[in-house]
Amino acid sequence: MAGRRILIAIDGSEHSERAFDWYCENIRLEDDVLVFSHTLELPPKPPTPFPYVEGFYENWKKEIELARTESRNMLAKYQYICEERNIEILNAVYDERYQPGPSICKVAEENNVSLIILGSRGLGKVRRTFLGSISDYVVHHAHLPVCVVPPADQDPQHNNLKEEKTRSRDARTPSPLQEQPKEQSKQAKPKSIKSKPETQPESKPKPEADSQLQGEEQETAPETTT
Repeated sequence: MAGRRILIAIDGSEHSERAFDWYCENIRLEDDVLVFSHTLELPPKPPTPFPYVEGFYENWKKEIELARTESRNMLAKYQYICEERNIEILNAVYDERYQPGPSICKVAEENNVSLIILGSRGLGKVRRTFLGSISDYVVHHAHLPVCVVPPADQDPQHNNLKEEKTRSRDARTPSPLQEQPKEQSKQAKPKSIKSKPETQPESKPKPEADSQLQGEEQETAPETTT
């Protein structure tokens, strides 16, 4: 019995790499056959200047060739990874005629795949409305199951692990509120020590005052007898 045919959309971003890693770690079977789909969005042709300058489009052509070379190298990288992991590849489609969404659906239909896997950029509702979402297009236009792998910061397993790390760090580190009583107690000790020497000088002059009074009485006493 033939294995499953699974299409993985790749574009060189961390989201497509995460989608491929998720497949390998979670749902891969030994008899699976993969189809890679990559759509190259060529840079738009700049408007022709007036008067025309010879060689104006040379930079644009160089950008196109560079983008094509990077796309071929990316497909070759995934093919090499699959060979290392003993994953069979049925096809690796490189397309620059269509937009990514329609191209993925077209490749999936032509290769008779049973599942599409692609990464999500994690756009909010407003950005999806104005910029559009490739994953939304594929989900609504592909006539087969579609698996959208969310970004790392929206993965429940990733968030749970992050919460556990923060809890363990908070348990090891005392809060500033817990340290305040200790500091206050340290500051209160010098006050009691300083108060003792202040009272000692006040008790010493008393005998001197008494002796002076006795001296005055002795000096005045002879005056009354004479």
